[in-house]
Amino acid sequence: MRRLVLLSLFLLGATRAALAVTCGGFSIVTADHIVVKYSAPVAAGATRSTPVVSIAGTNITVTRTLSGGSATDVSCVDDTIDLGYLGAGRFNVTWNDNVNFTTQRSTFPFLVGTLATGQPRSAELINLVLPALPDRPVRLEVDSCSQNPAVAYFSGNDIYISEYQGPRTNCKISVLDLGILPEGTYNVTWPAPELYNVNWSEIRFRFMVQQPAPTSTCTGRSTITPMPGGTARLHIEDSYRGYTPAFGPPTVTGIDDDWPGSITVSQTVADTANAMASGAAPSSAICHAEELNLGPITDGYHQVAWWYDVNVNEVHSYWGTLPFSFSWQNGTVQCTSDPGGLLNPTAFESAPVDVTLNILPPDPERRTVLATHVDGHTITVDVGMYSFPEGGIDGPGCQTFKTTVAPLPAGEYTVLWRFDGGQRVYTTPLTVIKPTRQRAAHH
Repeated sequence: MRRLVLLSLFLLGATRAALAVTCGGFSIVTADHIVVKYSAPVAAGATRSTPVVSIAGTNITVTRTLSGGSATDVSCVDDTIDLGYLGAGRFNVTWNDNVNFTTQRSTFPFLVGTLATGQPRSAELINLVLPALPDRPVRLEVDSCSQNPAVAYFSGNDIYISEYQGPRTNCKISVLDLGILPEGTYNVTWPAPELYNVNWSEIRFRFMVQQPAPTSTCTGRSTITPMPGGTARLHIEDSYRGYTPAFGPPTVTGIDDDWPGSITVSQTVADTANAMASGAAPSSAICHAEELNLGPITDGYHQVAWWYDVNVNEVHSYWGTLPFSFSWQNGTVQCTSDPGGLLNPTAFESAPVDVTLNILPPDPERRTVLATHVDGHTITVDVGMYSFPEGGIDGPGCQTFKTTVAPLPAGEYTVLWRFDGGQRVYTTPLTVIKPTRQRAAHH
């Protein structure tokens, strides 16, 4: 009985010590075949056997025996298993460590992609296949320069892609089927290849799985709205030029960690023709709006790029809209690049009228009001550059422009803010009212 108690105390001490050490767990070693590495806490000085591997379909069982070693001290120990070449699919590794009379079991799911023919859906080295919805399998396309497809594995919402890259000849597309993913933001890390004599150690980006709202109604401007929990809701608008478009669900395909503040929204469009092609027939400008969640937003400057994947008879072409930018601080919007519809304070006809505009310009160059002109019920304000800050700044900042015009008759007015010689024009309304007459007090 005493021996059993001592053994129990030994195992308890080893378990407590193991909890104090954090090891790397499972990962895939980059190779031209599949090698699984397992980093786990093991009693210091313990003897371990060579892992024995058995494969039954997509289930892989590993057995390792550990004996001896310290009862209190542990260290991280790495072991690898070489699985050779596996076909496409989802696999599950069950790793059993036999320690005395107990078995410590850990599991590791991973998936092997499929090599596909044809060209990638865009010029990027890695693409999220549209759309990313919570009720459909989510897929990634990887520009693969190996005769074997890429391998992916998860750690929570982190997705790691392992791929052995050979010479950039005879490259193919490797498609990774990530399966059904719940709504949320997912982080992708991929060891990028050497390209154009530039060695990128890795490519990192985030994408979102969500069920977007139905196509929205145009209001005249794009907006960003703070939501509970520090997240943000994007209402984005554009004038799509085409014929009879059928818009697919929009997707947040890229929140770029290497270019902070860069957000990419992508959307498929099926149309009867490509309006951007040379010699295309006259097309129409169709107002199009969407609603999307952007998740938590960090403080600073952000720019949203909206790209269309236009499909005409199975031929894809891509074009982007003008970016929408916004400045975010402490959960609030400071300004945006699309101030259309901002209301000026109501003015009275008997006093000079102040008109103001708070906007996020597209670049760091400073601008000022150059001239103001009133023609009937239209007030035109010309805004132009006057300086560039020394040393530059990290993205443009909010700028407020103000001008004063002589008293105006009561009525509705339109203020046209013309930037840089009319390259961009923003419109805001202005209402001028008669002052309220107040009766003299009677005593």
